[in-house]
Amino acid sequence: MLRPYLAQLITSQRLRRGFEVIRDSRSTLFHRDRILEVFLGVDDPHSYLLICVFARQSEFANLPARIHLVRGPNANYNPDPRLRDAWIRNDVSLIAPYYGVKFPQSPPASNVELKETYARLLVCLSMGRANWPEIAAAGQAYWFADHAKLESMGRQHGIADARSMENALCNGTKRLRDLGHYQPGMIYCHGSWYWGVDRLWHLRKRICSDEVESHWPRRLSATPRADQPEIQLFFSGRSPYSYIALQRLMQWHREAKIVLRLRPVLPMLMRGLQVPARKRWYIIGDAAREAARYGIPFGRIADPLGRPIERGYAILNYARSRGRVLEYMDRFMRAVWSEGVDAGSDKGLRLIVEESGLDWIRARQELGNPDWRGWADANRREMYKLGLWGVPSLYDGHTAAWGQDRLFLFN
Repeated sequence: MLRPYLAQLITSQRLRRGFEVIRDSRSTLFHRDRILEVFLGVDDPHSYLLICVFARQSEFANLPARIHLVRGPNANYNPDPRLRDAWIRNDVSLIAPYYGVKFPQSPPASNVELKETYARLLVCLSMGRANWPEIAAAGQAYWFADHAKLESMGRQHGIADARSMENALCNGTKRLRDLGHYQPGMIYCHGSWYWGVDRLWHLRKRICSDEVESHWPRRLSATPRADQPEIQLFFSGRSPYSYIALQRLMQWHREAKIVLRLRPVLPMLMRGLQVPARKRWYIIGDAAREAARYGIPFGRIADPLGRPIERGYAILNYARSRGRVLEYMDRFMRAVWSEGVDAGSDKGLRLIVEESGLDWIRARQELGNPDWRGWADANRREMYKLGLWGVPSLYDGHTAAWGQDRLFLFN
């Protein structure tokens, strides 16, 4: 039982907050400003959205910030660049209106000259104190292919030469990796990372003494639908974000009677894809922070990779025949992500089965049945058809989105 307790220590939010208080107190003691290091991708839509929201939030606009221009993630972190790029553009197209940000429904085709002009302008705009409204204006000109606007801003602020631009990209990317991260659209503040607009809530909670609204920064609410569509959740038993999404959706299921359909897929590592250690550690720490935000128990982790997933999925056919798929997977995920239950053992899996209202003797008969592999792969293929490849992913017959952060689109 050492590993679950060790995981609980590593993901402890009390410990994380304690370290943040110590770091912030040291800055105050030595009269150092709290500096945000913001890592922006030149043609990264999430970076553009972050810039625009920063420009409108005085809490951040007035903080000292050091801007780094960075390249996108390398192949180890981005196994399918084409699919990822298409998803990012679609994701920002979906959520930008909720933040009052303009983003083209069909971003312009890659224009090397336009991109280079924008990058060179950003180098100049990144010098000295960050002027977020001007940076946002430059971003809007780039994404809407407004050559005249970029040229006008270049005459006003200057345009860096090619060598300076290349040095800025190399130095920014090196700084990002030296600090332990791998993708653009990130904010680093005294030892902690915050990803794009989706983690500004945590950053504001850290830097402001007042209470933070649950849905800050403010965004428009999704328009309620007259019907009650079925929400399909593509998830993996080994994904902490899938666990958080399932817990939040189960609450909707209990309170609002939403129709929820679970579509499990194999974890990436069991599909032959690699997840670098740096990415795994970031995900675990970030998921712990998100779970605490929503009051979801998390931390005593019994990694379900391999045998626990195979055994857990094998019993799903039986759970489905008894109409208890939701109860069973809800109990399975809580057990492995917050209670340290080893689902690879008979003792652990029996606890999960019986506490979800199923018969253990009958469930055991399914453990050698490989049928689940067929529907798990079919779910993966269907997810890819929707333009998604990661979990958790959601689909309601109209909107397809990746991540528990996008649940507001379906509320």
